[in-house]
Amino acid sequence: MRKKIVTGMLAVSLVFMMTGCCLSHDWQEAVCTEPKTCSKCGETEGEALGHTWEDAACTEPKICSVCQETEGEALGHTLSEATYWEAAVCSVCGETGDVLPPAFEELGVKGQFMEVGKTYDYNTLCASRQEYEDMMIDTLKEELGIEGDYANFTEFFMEGIFGDVDTVMLDGEKVKFTEEIVVHLFCNQYGITDDFENLTEALMAVLKNEGIDVDARTTAQVTVTDYQTFDSDEMHEAKEGYEWKTLEIELVYSDENAYNYGASVRYCHDSYYQKDEEDSGEDSENEESWDNEQSYAMDWKGQQYTECKAIIEFEEGDWIEDAAGGHSYTRTIMVTFLLPKGYDGKLFSLADYGYTGTIKNFAYADDNTLFFRLR
Repeated sequence: MRKKIVTGMLAVSLVFMMTGCCLSHDWQEAVCTEPKTCSKCGETEGEALGHTWEDAACTEPKICSVCQETEGEALGHTLSEATYWEAAVCSVCGETGDVLPPAFEELGVKGQFMEVGKTYDYNTLCASRQEYEDMMIDTLKEELGIEGDYANFTEFFMEGIFGDVDTVMLDGEKVKFTEEIVVHLFCNQYGITDDFENLTEALMAVLKNEGIDVDARTTAQVTVTDYQTFDSDEMHEAKEGYEWKTLEIELVYSDENAYNYGASVRYCHDSYYQKDEEDSGEDSENEESWDNEQSYAMDWKGQQYTECKAIIEFEEGDWIEDAAGGHSYTRTIMVTFLLPKGYDGKLFSLADYGYTGTIKNFAYADDNTLFFRLR
């Protein structure tokens, strides 16, 4: 009897060994990277399923839709070119980016914006040194009977007065005629030291000695009294694709510096959106102190507008004396623009008259600059 039992147990053991140590497998279904597998003994059957890849997208790499494994990198957007009025758009997925930042904001321009009906301080130099130079040149030209145009005081002396002179006597010695010698002679004539780099600086010193404050400043009270946008009226003809914008600004001067030295104004118009590019080959919108009427071209929303206009007129009042002996003077600036219809980026500005550089990319703007945006 015992022999039969032992024989039976050996038979069961042999069957167990022949079936991979499992009397019954617990199969786990095949996945992307693994074949069908017994969870008890690890035996496998068949092959892995392999990944079911979905193509890479703009923001996602190639991905398996079954197990979410990824491969490679996202394709990245295929963006159109952004403009100041239209955002960049991906031609693949349709996602939008940003519009180009306006130049005024990107450059961090100083100054303040005016609103209709409000009054602002316009602090500025009364007159530029160039004006003092021109005034002295005109005076000497008349006295000496000299003709011609001269850019500055040095040029006037070197060419207008001493144009044919090669040498001069200085302290009993003949010396070569140079700008340095001219400065020395001028300073001797007016009894001032000759440690100036050029005649302009020497002239300013002479004027100061005579009691003229060449650096006098004034503060005008500035108010935007009117602003209009329209297609046409009796004075302005309608033009397809364009609209007229008129701006009226009143400046009131009431300090002694303005009364004694005059009150000049530096004005400019420019684009809120676009930078002024050096040597761009295109007509720049940025123009300072233009003469009454100016025509120019500009791009807006993908279209070229070649018939834009800027027109400026001044209405000058008289100095009025009050009962206390004070003086006040009113100047009115009337500006008219012909612009693309709907264009809201035109800036008109009043800047410090002391600025002497070329106006590019709002380089003239400081805390004293006043802007009005013709929206």
